[in-house]
Amino acid sequence: MTALFNFQSLLLVVLLTICTCTFLGVFYKGARIGERLSPYCALACFTMAVYIVI
Repeated sequence: MTALFNFQSLLLVVLLTICTCTFLGVFYKGARIGERLSPYCALACFTMAVYIVI
């Protein structure tokens, strides 16, 4: 199933995109979102990691 039709995969792709956007360029907005919402992004990444491990 592709990431577009599976909500968990779509959420994982969005979180990874936000968390890895540290350079200027195409994903500049993702870097701004990650910078402004860093505690929430970190919590979401941690929650997703625990969910995947379990």
